[in-house]
Amino acid sequence: MDAHGYGAWLGIGVGESAARTYFLELLSEEIKFTQARIPKPTLRRVSRVNSVAGKKSVEGSVKLQGTFDSIAILLYAALGGGDSNEAPGGATQYDFTLEDDLPFIAVEVNRGFTSNFLYTGCKVNKLTLSQPVEDFMEVTAELIGKDEAFCSASTPTFYDPFNGIDWTMATTIEVNGVAVEAKLVEFSVDNGMDPDDYILGSRVRNDIMRKDHRSVAGKISVDFDSNAQYDLFKALTAFTVEVIMEGATITGATDKNTLRLYLPNCYFSGTTPNVGDPGPVTVEMPFEAYMDSNAQDDEIQARIISGETDLIPD
Repeated sequence: MDAHGYGAWLGIGVGESAARTYFLELLSEEIKFTQARIPKPTLRRVSRVNSVAGKKSVEGSVKLQGTFDSIAILLYAALGGGDSNEAPGGATQYDFTLEDDLPFIAVEVNRGFTSNFLYTGCKVNKLTLSQPVEDFMEVTAELIGKDEAFCSASTPTFYDPFNGIDWTMATTIEVNGVAVEAKLVEFSVDNGMDPDDYILGSRVRNDIMRKDHRSVAGKISVDFDSNAQYDLFKALTAFTVEVIMEGATITGATDKNTLRLYLPNCYFSGTTPNVGDPGPVTVEMPFEAYMDSNAQDDEIQARIISGETDLIPD
């Protein structure tokens, strides 16, 4: 039987080769394993004779619809840590923290073949959350890993019913505490991992460490109907960004399914809005986030409130 994309899913285990315990539904994936023989010819012959085995590499991305459940493990892997406590209304509250070191994850992809593909020693190099109009939140995780193997398929357990985050659930979108009418909001965490850390005696990456500073950024798309945000750009004034998405009330609790993202110290990096047609002038206002040096707050704070009690490791 031919493989079909409609059977695809993603499994994640926390640890280099850990059993997969978190299962996510996919929109698409582009994880690739690469290796090659590296020609090393001498001047004796025109033909190439000598060669060495090259590096093994795993890189690529996965894309999925964001839900109040499924994005938790990706936030944990991309930011580095998190903990859980009881929310005020009896549900479970997850708070995610930025850490210097990121956890290794093992990633299993069901592509509908006889065996599944297992990618070991992975880390999330970049995570992007994007909320457009008339859609679910789109989550893209860019991975970097060590090796690929075949494995017997895990038995997946998905979060049912589907608990998607969509554009109608935006209850708070604020810049400096003032509500804005946004057409799109987007956040990204780029961990700046080093893809070229190899040592003698091994073809797989030795370890996956940072080669650059972590970069937290985002953008807000708005109709240009006032100078409020543009004035912040012109003055290079620091501001806060807060986005809250709220779903239905959680069964057995008074809390609602919630995703909150808060950035305490941002600067716009956009340019002058321009016109090109008779319609409204829409401007994308990209921004960069920094640690709050006074309060020592992380450059991004993420919180999920859910009815599920095991969205991240203990």
